[in-house]
Amino acid sequence: TLKLFLGDTGQTPESDPTAWNLWRAERVSDLLREIRYMVDRTRPGLELSCAVGPEPDAALREHFQDTRTWLKERLLDRVYPM
Repeated sequence: TLKLFLGDTGQTPESDPTAWNLWRAERVSDLLREIRYMVDRTRPGLELSCAVGPEPDAALREHFQDTRTWLKERLLDRVYPM
């Protein structure tokens, strides 16, 4: 993961912690995009849901859950704040 981050950004987590955290959040979003694509291709109509942190900014910062982007891109059908 560190090697991928360095290759993508030329940075290290220590040199730019904010970029490191945003990069990790984007990797989670990329995974969700892949899951959404697979679900749509193999089981059209199947609902995709996720439990997320209750406060979007904190969820992004602490758990790399970019729920605003996920909803904007319609990657999830339901979101359950926990």
